[in-house]
Amino acid sequence: MPLVPIPNVGAVGIVIDRKPHELPPNAWSNGRNVRFRTGFAEKFLGETEQYGTPLHAPYNVGQTQYLDEKFEVYAGLAKVSAIDSGGTHGDITRVSGDYSATADRNWNYTNFQGLLILNNQNDLPQVWTPPLSLAQPLIDLPNWPADTFAKSMRAYRQFLVALNVTKPGDVFPRTVKWSHPAAALSVPSSWDETDTTKDAGEFELADSDGYVIDGLPLRDTFIIYKQDAVWGMQYVGGSKVMRFSKLFDDIGILGPRCITEFFKGKHLVMSTDDIIVHDGQNKQSILDDKMRRAFYSLANPDTFGRAFVIIDYTFSEVWCCAPTETSEFANLAVVWSWKDNTLALRDIPNVAGACNATIPVPASQTWDGDPNTWDSDATVWDDLLYNPLSRRIIFARPDPENLILADDSLQFEEVDMDVFLERTGLGVPFHVNQPPDISSVKQMNGLWPRIEGTTGGIVVVQVGSQMEVNGPVTWEPAQNFVIGTDTFVPAITVGRTFAVRFSSDTELDWRLHGYDIDVVKLGMF
Repeated sequence: MPLVPIPNVGAVGIVIDRKPHELPPNAWSNGRNVRFRTGFAEKFLGETEQYGTPLHAPYNVGQTQYLDEKFEVYAGLAKVSAIDSGGTHGDITRVSGDYSATADRNWNYTNFQGLLILNNQNDLPQVWTPPLSLAQPLIDLPNWPADTFAKSMRAYRQFLVALNVTKPGDVFPRTVKWSHPAAALSVPSSWDETDTTKDAGEFELADSDGYVIDGLPLRDTFIIYKQDAVWGMQYVGGSKVMRFSKLFDDIGILGPRCITEFFKGKHLVMSTDDIIVHDGQNKQSILDDKMRRAFYSLANPDTFGRAFVIIDYTFSEVWCCAPTETSEFANLAVVWSWKDNTLALRDIPNVAGACNATIPVPASQTWDGDPNTWDSDATVWDDLLYNPLSRRIIFARPDPENLILADDSLQFEEVDMDVFLERTGLGVPFHVNQPPDISSVKQMNGLWPRIEGTTGGIVVVQVGSQMEVNGPVTWEPAQNFVIGTDTFVPAITVGRTFAVRFSSDTELDWRLHGYDIDVVKLGMF
């Protein structure tokens, strides 16, 4: 019987928008909670509760540092609290009273000249001034115009930039407003665009009907995202102070927090119908012809604007997190590896916001505390122990109220993960450098998976066949593959194309490098 190898099964990732029989043999037509890197496919790590019980429901979270102490700052609809390096929580809500944030007007954070700035559009921007401690409350941003609000506030060079501004008696949704520059650990002294002795100013992006939503620096330019266009703002000094130029007029942004600089000199942005990467001049879709239609068809139209993006630095990934179907908050992430250019789907636990934070080394990540063998461990070797600046993903979840460390443990908060990887419409490439055979009738007699992971752990393997490339799959009974013991999965099935499925629902690590199919051609009938 000829053995047909299917190697390098992490090179392509999941492609849902194309017909499965059109895909290369090492691509996957569906999957959940499996990531792809350096040529293999592996189960995502899970998540654990972090920092104990919060003082209130967290809707977003950020981290700031004062001297040698780091603080996690989590914001709710009415309160803001912080956690010191000893794990103590403290309410740092402003003295004047509660806030009025909402799920749709959530908080955004920016670190400006060493100061943490928080903004939610319904309240005056907030700043946490040193010396930082749990006894030090937030204050309204000094020198900010009275009764004025912004949809987003971001740092650019020595300037603070307010986007989509509401002034007393009127709304200016296309306005960009910037401050006079400030020194380190100082707030801007003025926002008065009429004061010719200051560099503060305003500019109206009235080229299109779309509103200004958010912005982020890219190299020496501040990129401004509208609903229907992208602009660049660059410091030039002199009487103009800032120069504006339109970059793209055929893309926009889905909502605040839907951009990130994933690699020096490049932004990733979630739009209303695609996920785009650009360098300020050239842009490309990472979803087109792969997962764009499938992902956006799942969107909850009532809450999709609560989507956000966050970077997983450990695995060189960007997680595009969004509410799908009937979810109120983000429950699914499209995970893009910028090193391998692969896409995966990961369940996330109905979270409203996230940040990258450096955290203390958990016991499970020390050399002696790691229960996995050298060959089976999917984590990065000694990542936390020898890299104290490694940034991890922290999620903020309003219900139940907690903060969550992602990519940690082998479970979703002590609940076993449902994991699967599936390929249908699999044609067999009988000859090297030749397209897969999807025409002849063939018989599969079994396959040899190359799986490593937790010794004794069980990965469920199932094979099937299709007599027509677009026809239904006839699945054979599922079989248990015991890691470290089994090498072969016997299964007889007949069809023109085949299907394979690998899954698990227990607490184990596993990684798939490839598999070999025992197959014979029966004929053209």
